[in-house]
Amino acid sequence: MDLYFKIQRYLACLLVQQKKFLKLSEPVISFTFDDAPNSAFMNGAEILKKYGFRGTYFISLGLAEQNRPEGACFDIKHLTDVVEDGGELGCHTYNHIHFYKSRLSKIREDLKKNQDKINELIPGYRFTSFAYPYGEQTLESKKLVREIYDSARSINRGINYKCTDLNNLQAVQLDEHMDPQKVFDFIEQAIRTKGWLVFYTHDVQKNPSSWGCTPEYFEAIVKYCYNRNIKAFTIEKVIKMFPQT
Repeated sequence: MDLYFKIQRYLACLLVQQKKFLKLSEPVISFTFDDAPNSAFMNGAEILKKYGFRGTYFISLGLAEQNRPEGACFDIKHLTDVVEDGGELGCHTYNHIHFYKSRLSKIREDLKKNQDKINELIPGYRFTSFAYPYGEQTLESKKLVREIYDSARSINRGINYKCTDLNNLQAVQLDEHMDPQKVFDFIEQAIRTKGWLVFYTHDVQKNPSSWGCTPEYFEAIVKYCYNRNIKAFTIEKVIKMFPQT
């Protein structure tokens, strides 16, 4: 990452925040999927349902039914199925644009287009959760995101607890490069701190991309959470646990 962009992201994380105090009586997990290829809706969702969980799927509707490195993107039917089944759809911009390279007017237009499109497909549905494409954050784009959405998930690794920035939720990526034991360690840390651990991945398939994982890997993590009696909710549902001011 270019040094200039690193500085932009650092300043955005530091200066644009939406802090709330999260006081949970027990730990909670959220499973999220970026770009949401078909395998996330099919394999990922089925594994979550097997253990009584539901996920949040961050979608860029401009990618619908396209072929990408992580596999074919979602079919439109997947979207209605997830909502009807108690899952959540989150915004990931319409065209999966780079915030570092986009004017604020373009970002605003792109976010509106994604919301307008989901309303065509699922009338009345509103995105309340957002995930930064490529993890890119700038001062102006974060201010805009804060105005529109209840939360925004980053790719900064960590657990959310006590004073939490809803405009920059920390998360842990699930991919084949991450030793499952390290993931289990994060889960145990969430238990000790009574924190909110957000996982994210992309595809869930036999030969995953660099950003995804196999169904076996994903299920091992989900099963571990289940066996440790940790509840898993969508991003939207956890946000409702924060005190409203």
